[in-house]
Amino acid sequence: MHRLHGRKSLSRRLPLLISGLLIAALAAFAFVGYKQLTSALMTAAKDRAQSASNLLARTFDTQLPQLRADLSTTASDSAVQRFMRTNDPRDRTAAERSIAAKIAKNTQVIGMELRARDGKRLLWVDGPDAAKSPPLRDGHIESAPPRGMLAGPIVADRGALLYESTAPIMRSKSDTIGTLAQFRLVGSAQSAQLIAGLIGSDATFLVGDGKGAWNNLVTVV
Repeated sequence: MHRLHGRKSLSRRLPLLISGLLIAALAAFAFVGYKQLTSALMTAAKDRAQSASNLLARTFDTQLPQLRADLSTTASDSAVQRFMRTNDPRDRTAAERSIAAKIAKNTQVIGMELRARDGKRLLWVDGPDAAKSPPLRDGHIESAPPRGMLAGPIVADRGALLYESTAPIMRSKSDTIGTLAQFRLVGSAQSAQLIAGLIGSDATFLVGDGKGAWNNLVTVV
């Protein structure tokens, strides 16, 4: 009787033991699979973020030499030079038209400014998207480039994420008669969408500065 009872007890426990082992094995496989999938997704996300960073770096590297050349061309423009020497109303109109024509197709330019030797504004010219210009035309956050640098820090001013670039206006190699400043949007909704397309909808690409501010190329977040 005792031996038969033991056999019945074992026959009941054995399926439970096997079921428990199978559940434990499935849980272990599921955990390992989850870790592997998470690792693969993280690796893919890092690769996409690195690709986006490289693209952004190449874009800025390409833009800066062109920006320097464009500012130099505008600063040496005959209408700009004449207005900076005379500050005459007729020369002012000619300089304004010349600058407006140069930036007419660049939608990232908010506006351009001509300053006298003492830094006082002599002329402001709206960029192509004139709706973005008035707030900055009336005053803006300090964004001047450090001495010897082309572009200043990225700043957020009343909904616009921008940076300032400057070039000296020279009458001769030894005579600086003023400064040309350009205020330019960092990016656009289209550029943000391009980055999002590279990294996927499950990740967000942000750009930070040394002060702890982060932006998505369009606005501070």
